[in-house]
Amino acid sequence: MLPSENLDDVFSSIKFGRFHIKMMILTCHGYFAVCSEMMLIIFLTDPLKKEWNVPNMVYPWFLACGGVGGILGGVVIGIVSDKYGRRIPFLISVFILAVFAGIAPFVNSFPLFVFVRTLISVGEGGLGALVYVQLLEFLPRKNRGSCLVTITLSGTMGAVYASAMAWWLLSQYGWRVFMGACAIPTVIQIPVSLALIKESPRFLFVSGRKEAGIAVLKEMARQNKTQLHTVDIDCPTSENRGRMCDLLKPALRGRTLVISAIWLLQCIGYWGVTLFLPEYMHSVGMDPYLNTFSVFLAQIPGMFFAIINIETHMLGRIRCLRVFSFFTCLSLVLFAFIDDVAVKTVTVMVCYFFMVPVFSILNTLTAEMYPTEIRTTALAFVSVLIGLPSLFTPFLSAGVLFSGVLWLYPLVWSACFLVQTFLTFFLYWETAGKKLDNH
Repeated sequence: MLPSENLDDVFSSIKFGRFHIKMMILTCHGYFAVCSEMMLIIFLTDPLKKEWNVPNMVYPWFLACGGVGGILGGVVIGIVSDKYGRRIPFLISVFILAVFAGIAPFVNSFPLFVFVRTLISVGEGGLGALVYVQLLEFLPRKNRGSCLVTITLSGTMGAVYASAMAWWLLSQYGWRVFMGACAIPTVIQIPVSLALIKESPRFLFVSGRKEAGIAVLKEMARQNKTQLHTVDIDCPTSENRGRMCDLLKPALRGRTLVISAIWLLQCIGYWGVTLFLPEYMHSVGMDPYLNTFSVFLAQIPGMFFAIINIETHMLGRIRCLRVFSFFTCLSLVLFAFIDDVAVKTVTVMVCYFFMVPVFSILNTLTAEMYPTEIRTTALAFVSVLIGLPSLFTPFLSAGVLFSGVLWLYPLVWSACFLVQTFLTFFLYWETAGKKLDNH
């Protein structure tokens, strides 16, 4: 009889190495591409309204359609990947995103543009639901937190890239050249994905494909120059994979309800603040493109701060979430009532320093707190929560912005983060340093 060993112990014996660096390149660049495409829409408000004479309260329908596409892509791709594997759904998402991102700059009517952007959102939703799981299910226990936050750091760099392209290209070359520049990372992601992607060994073992799972583990050990011990890997199989109803099983119901409420508030607050941020900055006398670029740049040190604090020997996942949520709320309140433009710029930079890393903390915590058989299904459900606010925040955000009460815009969204901070005290499932459940 061979000795039995848990998959987490096997990954720890293989250690972090060259194979994992390749997986990080795959997933980090993928999320860079997703966020560069996702964030360009906040710079298109004025150019598209002028190009096709779109009324102020009609334009939000464009954003709402994108939300529907994101929900559809996240749900379908997430559930399919729990049933049939991570690799093929990942590649499908990449191709959808790249093809339609390449088409978008050449569209010549607003309805067709809305349709193409909705399809882009399908790819964004699918890829966004998979990048964290695609990396997580290869990682040794001690590297999970910092590596998963690094994915969000890459997404932050994608947002910075989009804002830099807006600052450089929009006024001089127009929105079509700007969109073409933002589509470049999505096209590059195709060969990167084809060259580097591997099927998750956790999925292979859970789905009963033990020999294929062992082959992936051997390849990991070979590339990392370590020895794979001959053991019987303890990982029960499951036929009932990818069922969204399992998220509300008695053992998981509490965590699902709490983490869902936090995700929803985070997305409402983030998109409420961000969607019309350049227009709000312009209305209070701030340079919209330069200051938006500065704000997105402030996310980078925030991500490094999260990387340091998310591990078990520091704050861990849950306390880190509380701290970042609270200071996001506080900075938005200050942003609402400070009149000096320079100080106002600093406070909104502080807001994004704390607000954006919350996504990385939530993605890490959510992926770790669910078993392998429904892990991407859980993130598919999260994609619904991410997309749902886009159905109403564009209209609410536009209404608040055009109300003429300047302090109201940041204050409304600060309330989301205040409630979010309160809800974090109902989270009891700290996952830092713990083994992942496979069943």
